[in-house]
Amino acid sequence: MKLIIFDIDGVLLRGFKALPYAADIVNDLRKEGYLISFLTNNSTQTPEIYSERLINAGIQASPDEVMSSAIATAVYLKSISQKGTRILAVGEKGIIKALTDAGFNVIDYSDNEPVEYVVVGMDRGFNYEKLARAQKEIWQNGAKLIGTNYDTIFPIEGGDVRPGGGVMVVAIEACTRQKATIIGKPEPITLELILDKYNIGRTEAMIVGDNLDTDILAGKRAGIATVFVLSGIHSEKDISKLKPDSIPDFILKDLSTLFDCI
Repeated sequence: MKLIIFDIDGVLLRGFKALPYAADIVNDLRKEGYLISFLTNNSTQTPEIYSERLINAGIQASPDEVMSSAIATAVYLKSISQKGTRILAVGEKGIIKALTDAGFNVIDYSDNEPVEYVVVGMDRGFNYEKLARAQKEIWQNGAKLIGTNYDTIFPIEGGDVRPGGGVMVVAIEACTRQKATIIGKPEPITLELILDKYNIGRTEAMIVGDNLDTDILAGKRAGIATVFVLSGIHSEKDISKLKPDSIPDFILKDLSTLFDCI
């Protein structure tokens, strides 16, 4: 094993606080020479912000080590469209910056000209106006719908949860009758980008996650080892509902025993 890929929220962090053993295990892995990558479906924040959050929680991290569904969405769109393509973004700073940095024209809502894509991520300012504009672009103007992820639940501090970005995606799907192309987990795109970046083979990488429907399924689809940690929204009871080919390779109570999996 050469590369360890960590989901962030629910595995390393809960809000702005490090979860038990998170800082020690990441820092110890670095000392042993393992490559580290951080992966999140949260499209609201930039890699720089995530790196700062991790560092403030005692976990060594650089922006270059952070892969988000926002970054992956921008990479995907660059592969199928041209620089300057007009995009309506339903989302926050992370997705808007990723698309803008990739050379796309992310329009203001006051711009009434048609767009080619509607890109949807988590948006805590989501409202009827944004829903109606997305519907118009897709229904009337033929724009294609791209979703950063289908996550309906987002864990926060204190063990509480909030609606995830998938809620916005599903709402727009419902009023446009168009199925979104999803980029983030459980699709393998983000993991494949990480493997390509580090030039690492599938048998040399491992993903550590707390969500069976996203982290673990993405790992299975990408063909890498999967470690499920009981620190997020899923429990051991949820594992019994899985098909045999979806069961994690390793199941841990917490990160203290991660070296045993490696």
